[in-house]
Amino acid sequence: MAKKIEVVIIGIGEFGTFLVEYLDGAKMFDIIAIDQNPEMLRKVRTKVIGAYTGNSTSVRFLDEIGIETADVIVVAIGDNTEASILTSSILKEKFPDKKIIAKASNELHERVLIQLGIHEVVLPERAASENAYKTITIPFMFSANTKTSDVTELEGGIVMIKKTTPPSTWGKMIKDIEIPKTITVVLLYRGTEALIVNGLTEIQEGDVFSIVGKRKDAIDYIRKSQKDNKK
Repeated sequence: MAKKIEVVIIGIGEFGTFLVEYLDGAKMFDIIAIDQNPEMLRKVRTKVIGAYTGNSTSVRFLDEIGIETADVIVVAIGDNTEASILTSSILKEKFPDKKIIAKASNELHERVLIQLGIHEVVLPERAASENAYKTITIPFMFSANTKTSDVTELEGGIVMIKKTTPPSTWGKMIKDIEIPKTITVVLLYRGTEALIVNGLTEIQEGDVFSIVGKRKDAIDYIRKSQKDNKK
């Protein structure tokens, strides 16, 4: 059995609790939870391998619980900016090469954490707004039945879209389907199986593919294939 990824979460408020639940559901993480309030830890005790009550701004406390083996440390402290910054600073000094993710409560907090050299800073309100934006706009940009989870925004205006293959592609090899040269088929999902594709891969009825391309080209292709489906 492969070794699980060890994640330490400091601060088990709403954000930290949701994160524990998501990681536990993935079945590939060993989670250690830390909070000053033992009541908060009780909520997640069955989902973690260790739960410690203490002050994360104390170097002695962090040394005593032994988090040096963690692969990832998440500072999820939400209601105490000073504690979040101090904890992040201590962790960055003690573990300069370890991946540290921190939750920010506002943009100023975010800037300070970035200046400390934190690898990744999460601003939940911004993330929630981005998700709402996608939920509103994606059905209009692509098609009414396109879900937010089907579209991944990449850098440089590139998107990856997961979509059911149109009937016009069934029985054809990927090299023979009509698709713009600016779009690439990268994966094919057949039932529960994910297939790495090449030009000779034949598309079957019910297959779902993931395409990658410039946003405008991808939108145009999805809209065109949607119209073709209705003919």
